[in-house]
This record gives sequence, structure tokens and C-alpha cells, in this order.
Amino acid sequence: MNKKQNLFFFLKSLINNDTAVMGGRTKKWWTALILYFVSIFIAVIPTMISVGKTKGSAIFTGDQFHSDVAMMKFNESLATNDVDLVFEDSAAGPILTNPSANYALTFDKTLEISDEASVTFNFPYYTFARTETYTIENSDGTTTEETKVTEHLRVYYVASVDGFVFHGGKHLTPEVYLANYLAKAKSTEEKIVSHFILGKNGITIRIYNPTKATEGKNVERSYNGVYKKVPVGLNIKNFYLKDKDGNPLDNTAMTFKSEVLASWANLVDIAYGPVKVNLFFAQSGLSLLVYAVISAFIGLVIFLSTRGKNNPNRSITFKESMQIGCWLLLSPALITLVVGSFLPQYAALIYVATLGMRSVWLTMKSLRPVQPAK
Repeated sequence: MNKKQNLFFFLKSLINNDTAVMGGRTKKWWTALILYFVSIFIAVIPTMISVGKTKGSAIFTGDQFHSDVAMMKFNESLATNDVDLVFEDSAAGPILTNPSANYALTFDKTLEISDEASVTFNFPYYTFARTETYTIENSDGTTTEETKVTEHLRVYYVASVDGFVFHGGKHLTPEVYLANYLAKAKSTEEKIVSHFILGKNGITIRIYNPTKATEGKNVERSYNGVYKKVPVGLNIKNFYLKDKDGNPLDNTAMTFKSEVLASWANLVDIAYGPVKVNLFFAQSGLSLLVYAVISAFIGLVIFLSTRGKNNPNRSITFKESMQIGCWLLLSPALITLVVGSFLPQYAALIYVATLGMRSVWLTMKSLRPVQPAK
């Protein structure tokens, strides 16, 4: 075949199973191998794009259940009490520090936890709660007012906690231990409330719906970031005083709240960067592995389905079966790329479904056994 004929043959194999079978049996083995690797790479592109486009600031989208108001109050307390939370340089990279001695004016409450070595750790935190009054009508026609206090946010300043916590036979940093503790907490043991954990090396954020959360795992949205790329000298206190570009803020302006939240969004986006890189390679690598196994399995299915004594295709060897399977992959991969770009969460399902449909159609039509005469 000339180049034009080969191109036509290849394009036809995308939709014609008989052509794909012929390609697997007659074309060079390395052609099938190229199709195999190109197909699984194309299929994983929606996952790669989805992870790559994710931002840490997505934690602040959707219903915040008043935690955004609480963040404003937290920053106001830092500014009012002149509490600096500054990222300083260290041998291990930027770390969160508190050079001022009055941070207890903001972090005025403490969560006390003892580890498995009976060492007690005190985790200071800021809390924001709102008091709401309800009028209840009694059966005798009178009314009674009831007051309910709802806690909307806690901000734990874990960077001030020294040492390692012994738990599960391991020594954990205080921020990791507290994050694990709160994630496993139950409402009967600990209040389930949206929280920020400001550690020395990283930050954890969890947003809860207070009407639904009975355990720490009932999270609406969660986030983890590390400070590796955070600019040295950045001061969280200044989020209330300056915008993310360093310009002074007017707390009477209509845009004041959005500017403060934009500074938080900028911080969590930067801190999410190294996490996203790890997540990108982990999820992409896992998807590639899953697609590679599923794609190789198709060749085995073709080989086994043609072993019957009434099947005229039983002369197909194992090698040819694997090559035929490779020739089937590209069209499902292209469908996954197109549809998965809009629905990346279903990319794996789309690939498996389309590849399964094509392979079933192949074995039922092109490679079906001859029916014995009656």
C-alpha cells in the first residue's frame, strides 16, 4: 500500500472492526504497539487537564456556611490586636511564624489533646460564633424566646505547638495530628465546625454544613496546601489592611470583603501548587496504569473468544489477538478525549464503556463462530 492507501486503511479501522482485525493480523507489530501507547495517553488527557486546572481557591466557591464572614472577623482580630502571622525563610523553606507576643489575644481558646505517650498538647484557636434568638409559641398562647449560639469557624494556630505527637506508633507533626484528629472526630466527642489549621509548614481547610455534619468526615469541601512556594515576608495580618498587590484597603469600600478574600485565595492557590503537582502525577499515573491493563485485557478476550472449534478465526495467534486489541483502542480513546473534556469525572467510565462496546461488537460480528447447520 502507498501512503494514501495506508492512511485510508487506518482511518477506516477507527469505525470498521473487520479493518481493525486485518490491521492487527497483517500490519507490523510496532504499529499496534504505537496505537496502544498513543491511545491510553489520549484517554488520560481529560484527567490531566482536570487536575491541572484545579485551583486551591476552589475551596471558597459555593456555600461557605458563614465561614467567609468568620474569616473577615478573624483577620479583623489579627489587625486589631496587631498579631503578625509571617512567613519566614528557613532551611526547609518558608515557615509560618508569629514574631509578636500578643497572639493569645486572638487565639484565646485552647483544644487540649493527649497523645498515646500521655503527653498533653494545647492547640490554641480563634473562634467565631453568632448568637441567634428564636421566638417559640407555647401551647397556652404565650411565647418564649430561646437563644442559640452557633459556632461557624475555628482557626487553629498550630505553628506555635512544639514537638512531635506520638500516635499510631509514629511521631507526627502537630498540624498533621490535629488534622487527622478533627477528620475522625464525632459530634459526641468534639464539636464539628469549619476550620483552618495554620501549621508551621502547611495549611488545612475544611468547610462543613453545620446542619448535616455529625462526624469530621462529613466535609463539604476540604483543602491541603504547603508553604514551599509562599513568598517570604507575606503577613496574614495584612490581608485586612492591604490587597494582594500591596495597596492599602478601605474597610468602608464595597469591595473590601472581596479584596480580603482574594488575598486568602491567592495564598491557598500558591500553597496548593506543590500539592497539585504531586496529585497530577499520582492521578495521571494511576489512570495510565488502569487504562493500560484494561486495554491489554481486550487482546486476551479476543484470543479466548476465538478458541472454539466452530470458530473459523481460531487460527488467530495470541500475538495477533493482542495486536487486534491495540487496533481497537484509538476510537474509544478519541471519544473519551472529546466527551471527557466536558465530563472529566466520568472519563474512565467513558473509556471502559466505549472500548467494551467495540470489543463485544467485534466478537459478536466479525469473530463470531460459525453456527452448525440444522
